[in-house]
Amino acid sequence: MRIDRTRGGTCAALISLAALLAGIPSVGFGQSSTVPASTAPAAQDAAAPPSAGAAAQSALPTLPFIVFDGGGNVAQVPFEFSGSEILMPIHVNRTQPSLFIVDSREKPSAIDSEYAAELHLIDAPPAPGSSDATLPKPVLRMPGLQLVPRSLELTSLRGISAQQGRPINGMVGTDILNLFVVELNYDRSTIQLHGPATYQYDGKGTSLPLTYIDNFPTIKATATVSGRNHEQTFLIDTGFGGAVLFWKHPGPRNVQLYRHVRTRPSTISLPDGSGPSALQGRIKLLKIGPYPFEKPIGDFSLADAGVTGHPEIVGAIGNEILRRFVVIFDLPHHRLILEPSRQLKQDVETDMSGMSLIGEGPSERTIRVVAVQDHTPAHGAGIQKGDVIVGVETQPAVELRLGELRSLLAQPVRQCRFTLDRNGKSIEVKFLTRRLL
Repeated sequence: MRIDRTRGGTCAALISLAALLAGIPSVGFGQSSTVPASTAPAAQDAAAPPSAGAAAQSALPTLPFIVFDGGGNVAQVPFEFSGSEILMPIHVNRTQPSLFIVDSREKPSAIDSEYAAELHLIDAPPAPGSSDATLPKPVLRMPGLQLVPRSLELTSLRGISAQQGRPINGMVGTDILNLFVVELNYDRSTIQLHGPATYQYDGKGTSLPLTYIDNFPTIKATATVSGRNHEQTFLIDTGFGGAVLFWKHPGPRNVQLYRHVRTRPSTISLPDGSGPSALQGRIKLLKIGPYPFEKPIGDFSLADAGVTGHPEIVGAIGNEILRRFVVIFDLPHHRLILEPSRQLKQDVETDMSGMSLIGEGPSERTIRVVAVQDHTPAHGAGIQKGDVIVGVETQPAVELRLGELRSLLAQPVRQCRFTLDRNGKSIEVKFLTRRLL
């Protein structure tokens, strides 16, 4: 149970917000009673809202600026858990709802540049390779909350949209997340954003020390790989859909971690399509506080990616583990709180078909096979690179989200019947999924 001690509404909040919105064209909100939220003391760019006197003297309040609806100090926002990613609807400058990935690994929050141009938030997408391209002072609206950060980075999210099989319009990163106490409830598909100055926890969850390294939330966890226990620092990564990821680091350390683990290529390709992004193998144990996970799937990155500036961070713990809890990022008290859910004892699985799939076309709804691994069910059924999946059982594939299809293919001993389009020819195939690791 979470308790928030709220404060009454003040004229200063309305004056400050009105002054701020006056400097942003074509922005407005419906009527509501709102108050400014105090921000986390450890968030570097946060500042408390001005008093009534200061608001009268200043044209604009300090950014970022937070206003909760109804004189409260908490907002509950629904999300979709799609393809092991958290997708949250956000209105940007009073536009239609946009889907933002909640990603605790990303430092600047961002919006897709082509999408921003379509909505006339900018004149045109910035040229490829341009730096410091931002949308300044966007007004973000979500249920129960209005937020004005300093900016959103303009970037291309085409690769993420293709992997998700649906348009992804933006990313919520640590510059926004660290303004709140963040509670993720995967069972209810909700995010609660609490004003940190008034937040108190009164539940029975397990509290773990939470250390922020350059604004990245990290904890200590023990991974048993190759017969040895490794207590390491892991990023808590809501943007990673797998269980545990070991980043590629200079030197032999990464190779030593999995050299005695039976691995196979991941079915997730690199953004340029040049090959798998990681090797996958079952490690012996991952233990987070008092919670052991036996034989989870470990991903070993093949890409030069990760928080390269902080070699003490060995990797990331992702949503395949986090979804088994209610997860609370309590920045002011330097703790991560885990409340076990009914999914805690579920096995950690991964793809059991051997296919790599992406979304293409309008709304990314066309599902194309971009790779098929040898000696897998998909390979045995004759599925080939380039095939388009047009039917699953008796259902048109266009009615399925790519995340839903991937969930089906992660179920053991499941009979699958697909209708494929191969260069205009319709082909039907059948195969039985099985564990590949």
